[in-house]
Amino acid sequence: MPAPSQVNPATTVRARWCFPVDQPGWENAWLTLRDGRILERGKGPPGRPHIDLGDVAILPGLINPHTHLEFSNLNDPLGMAGTPFPEWVGAVIRWRRGQVSDPTIARAMKTRAIQTGIAESYRNGVYAIGEIASPPWQDWQYAHSLLPIRLFHEFLGLTSERSEAAWSYVANLHESMAPAADSGYQQLQLGVSPHAPYTVRLEDVARLGSKAAERHQPLAMHLAESPEEMEMIDRGSGAFVDMLRSVDAWDPNALGSRPSIRAYLEAVFASPVKQFLVVHGNFLRQEDLDLLQQFKDRATVIYCPRTHAYFKHPAYPLQPLLSRGIPVALGTDSRASNPDLSPWREAQSVANNFPEIPGDQILRMATMNGARALMLENGVGTLKTGTPWTGIAVDSRGLSSNETDPLRFLLQKEDAHPYPVWPLAPGIS
Repeated sequence: MPAPSQVNPATTVRARWCFPVDQPGWENAWLTLRDGRILERGKGPPGRPHIDLGDVAILPGLINPHTHLEFSNLNDPLGMAGTPFPEWVGAVIRWRRGQVSDPTIARAMKTRAIQTGIAESYRNGVYAIGEIASPPWQDWQYAHSLLPIRLFHEFLGLTSERSEAAWSYVANLHESMAPAADSGYQQLQLGVSPHAPYTVRLEDVARLGSKAAERHQPLAMHLAESPEEMEMIDRGSGAFVDMLRSVDAWDPNALGSRPSIRAYLEAVFASPVKQFLVVHGNFLRQEDLDLLQQFKDRATVIYCPRTHAYFKHPAYPLQPLLSRGIPVALGTDSRASNPDLSPWREAQSVANNFPEIPGDQILRMATMNGARALMLENGVGTLKTGTPWTGIAVDSRGLSSNETDPLRFLLQKEDAHPYPVWPLAPGIS
């Protein structure tokens, strides 16, 4: 029997730069790969046959911890920039209802949109996705994905009756996925997502946290996303309450005895859930930040810069989050509020709007922090030795060896766009 090295020989790639995230980047870089993992990495001449990628920087594949792939066939976001959030939600509902009535055709269209979004993500240098899956969904809609997907089942039910129906659906979900080797589902893992305060009972958030912990899954929830959500929580009134009343879906008792964003955070942290993705967090307050700081080992705030800009929200509390050591990861949200699914463009938005933040910190938000939130294999989101090879390349022409912040230079280089090179490794098809 031939030795493993003969079956899958090592491949060495060389590039002008490497930024592995786990340590500072270096120039004249090479990495040796085998069986889809990084065997060695170094600086200078590789000293062996290699693939020369040229004047590019190698980075880890980007992680998109928050999106909704069902909207990936949209050419433009729904509504108009600056649309009040409840009006945009109404546009989403109308869009869904405007799809074909035949359930078979509707499933096929949704599957096509999901697969389109996965393909677009791959082209944008994404290695793994955190997907919010609105019911009804089927695991086969994500089959044969080239990218690992953490699929968060979206729980919806503000009234008691709708809550009971949602729990019936959850009870039928597989507690874990261990598919056959030839099934095409190996890249799919589950998570749970109580959608938002205006669609989920506070008591259910606590139960779902316990369920996620029991199944060793992360939990994601949209929180502090809009002024209208905050008005609903603070005063029990406003556009969201009016909308919910109009469809007989409002229950003030669903918010708990003392409604607040902190109450939802406490409900999740009361469970032993390992990772809590606080999605958006546009209007987090001092008390919320203090609690997140206390539980920062178990929480990640997902910032979607261009969706935030689309709704013309006030300045994002990025510096207060970072100054407390609270992990922040960058997500794209969906094409219903964003022109594309590129985490690199999100990172560029941060670089342009927060000039005081170093490039390496922004890159961590687009890679390692998202991988941690999705509970991916240790080391994903970096190019550490022994970890899966997830490399992407970015044009580094014009980047001087004397540049004080080379990553910020790349992020502000308008023609820089990442592309995947990780399939070069033997063992990855």
